[in-house]
Amino acid sequence: MTMRLFRDAQGEPRLWSHTGHKSSLRNFRWWLHGPSGWCFNVEWVIGLRQTFMILLKVGENDLPAISLYLGCPFLITLYLTLESKWFRPLVPTVRTKSYVRPGEYWDMPITRQVGVKVFDGYLWIDLWASKDDDGHNKKWQQFRITLRPTR
Repeated sequence: MTMRLFRDAQGEPRLWSHTGHKSSLRNFRWWLHGPSGWCFNVEWVIGLRQTFMILLKVGENDLPAISLYLGCPFLITLYLTLESKWFRPLVPTVRTKSYVRPGEYWDMPITRQVGVKVFDGYLWIDLWASKDDDGHNKKWQQFRITLRPTR
């Protein structure tokens, strides 16, 4: 089910939402688009399979974004994201060689995260780790602690 409210002069929705599987409120998303191009997104997932999580992410979505993920075991996971072109200076980048135009370089945005989460029997700790690691994270930036007893 999709709902669109508050349209602008061109007829584009400024506030809209949709539900997840089978039109239930167990997985729901809202987007609020501002007049100068920013976007605020709220999503929640309710259910028994949720896990403990506190993560702060800085990186690229459609625009540079800051996201906060909060998870409470067996209840809910809440995702809050604010996207805006004003966040561009906060997004870390890496200088990358262009393979299309030899001799040219461009700054590729990297999504970084800080936080803790419990997943698959481990406590995962991220300390400004790259979300898409590709082997660039240092050992202290992303590590895990076993929560299961060893045999």
